[in-house]
Amino acid sequence: MTTKKTSAKELVQEAQTHISAQRYDEAMELLRRVEQLPDDRVDTHTRMRSLSYTGMAYTGQGDHKTALRYLLQALDLASRLGDLRAMHLRYENLSTVYMELKEHEKALSALQQSLDIKEKNGDEADMPRALLMLSTLQFHIDNTDAAAKALQRASHILRRLAVTDMDHWIHFNTGMLLRRQGKPEAAMRSYSKCIKAALLRHDFVTAARASNNQGDICMGMQQWVRARRYFERCILYGQKVDSKYFINTSTLQLALIALRQNNLALSRRLYDDITPRITEANDVLLLRDHAELGMLLYQAEGDYQAAVEASHVYIRYYKLYYDDQMSRAVLDMQGKYEAERSERELQKARLKQAESELKALRAQMDPHFIFNALSSMRREMLEGNIENADRYLVRFSRLLRMILDTTRQPMVRLSDNIELLHLYIQIENSRQGNRFDYSITTRGIDPATVSLPGLILQPLAENAIVHGLNPKKNGRGKLDITFARSGSALKIRVTDNGVGRQAGKNKTEGHTSHAMNIIRETLDLMWQDKSRKDYMTIRDIKTNNNIGRGTEVTILVPLSA
Repeated sequence: MTTKKTSAKELVQEAQTHISAQRYDEAMELLRRVEQLPDDRVDTHTRMRSLSYTGMAYTGQGDHKTALRYLLQALDLASRLGDLRAMHLRYENLSTVYMELKEHEKALSALQQSLDIKEKNGDEADMPRALLMLSTLQFHIDNTDAAAKALQRASHILRRLAVTDMDHWIHFNTGMLLRRQGKPEAAMRSYSKCIKAALLRHDFVTAARASNNQGDICMGMQQWVRARRYFERCILYGQKVDSKYFINTSTLQLALIALRQNNLALSRRLYDDITPRITEANDVLLLRDHAELGMLLYQAEGDYQAAVEASHVYIRYYKLYYDDQMSRAVLDMQGKYEAERSERELQKARLKQAESELKALRAQMDPHFIFNALSSMRREMLEGNIENADRYLVRFSRLLRMILDTTRQPMVRLSDNIELLHLYIQIENSRQGNRFDYSITTRGIDPATVSLPGLILQPLAENAIVHGLNPKKNGRGKLDITFARSGSALKIRVTDNGVGRQAGKNKTEGHTSHAMNIIRETLDLMWQDKSRKDYMTIRDIKTNNNIGRGTEVTILVPLSA
């Protein structure tokens, strides 16, 4: 009796079934068999499908670089065959991988290619999926208006065609939009609809994502019991598809919730349980959040030495992630600048902005400041000043968290900027033995309704402290920062009674000496194509004998209409 050989086409079809059920290991075994078959036993169309599904399987397993290689090969074969449907599907797959690799420009380009093919061929029924992917991507890059337009267009097509199999994605993206619009409860309801529709389709990944987002919203509202329920559901859905990411990140959040509720025993148990899994995952974001939780947990337990050590780890992963993200942004913009000559000036401006933000971020997270702050904490502990050390650590951890938040968005409320300034100045003043007084005042403006770049104020204060007040030998230092409206601009004035610019010059070029250049670059971009050019002035304050007794820096930031 002879056994019938399974054809390549049958193997690929069976692999597709496994991928639909998210059984990626089983799919890979079948696809490897196809890959090993000689070309004369596999027709070009089957080979193209095999490469596509292999890329999708690697995507499901989290190996995005390998997935990219297979999907590019599949796209090449689809192009040779002239198979337009296969081409637009491959572009969608490529966009997903580029999104995971944080290559957003390439992800946008791939999605646009997919949409162009569909529109050219009148394939309206295939457009909502790509539009929803486009909406998600636009959310990721903080382009809320474009995300809303893509979502609205997808919803309109689906309603007209009476198609309901994408309802869970519509509800998910609607939840993201409502969350961005400051409507948390409405977003929660939309995510609940998403979960209900996703579970009907056994889409546990989408259900896990929606539950995770619900938990995040509740955390923001400090509703700990409610948040815990959603993160527990996220873990349950993640276990259905063996998603280590959802399990790990939700467990971290549960440990943080236990800490917020002063349940140190539960928080410690969850933290110790998740530690080996986080280390094994080797995800920089998870490692950063794990270190931050450790810092807070050790602090709550009174182990200040361990809290300081956890701070070191947190800072390392913090810088690894954000340096990598900013560097990627710069490289992406450089590539686009070279490829699209017609947009040369626009890309040049964006490149300068990315580079300026990168410099500003590094200026804020200056290693010398971090080292000095941690050393001061350690000194307080060694001298037995536990209350001072605790106060110092609370301020320092809060400052790191605020820097993290402000670098996630281009514009930050003035009230948050002011809080960050308070923390930074208090830490620096404590480190210097409280040698100066300071004040931050607002005049005729509501700090909660005004936004400005989150990377622009701290270098001003740092420059005044490092170059003006720290070298001051006689008398008590004074730092005044004021915010007031000046026409269509926000006037920011930083005045110190330090030694003045000439006496305060450092012999070595530290990062603070570059602060003014960083701010100038940012203001140049903000005032681009506007008539006003007096947006930064520096005035030396001198005695009658022409001796420096301080510096006044004034900047004007354009306000949105």
